Amino acid sequence: MKLPTWITTAATALAAALLPACDVVNLPEIKPGITTAAEVRSRMGNPGFEFSNPDGSVTWEYTRQPSGTTCYMITIGGDQIVQKLEQVLTEANFGRIRDGMSRDQIRRLLGAPASKVVFDNLGEEVWEWR
Repeated sequence: MKLPTWITTAATALAAALLPACDVVNLPEIKPGITTAAEVRSRMGNPGFEFSNPDGSVTWEYTRQPSGTTCYMITIGGDQIVQKLEQVLTEANFGRIRDGMSRDQIRRLLGAPASKVVFDNLGEEVWEWR
């Protein structure tokens, strides 16, 4: 049986609104030096993206865009223990953006943008974060 469109839309909107609320419960439980990668995955779900770091660690991206205003990067060491947890959408991180940085470098710094707009006639792509 197919649900009416308005019910599906309402349920999706409710889930999107409640997702950041889970962060209030889950993030305080993620402790660098103690929490394992498996615990992070069970609490936060699969990351939106995984970045490999030169030291062998990986950084998992948990963006709350486009509805939210946060993006968490959780770095997991080779021993599968959390090394660092940070919210990267900060004025300081936006201030680190420089001319000539690649898309990958900016994505690594700020996480996935809330929106991307392509202007074909100008040959430009604009990324926005909330």
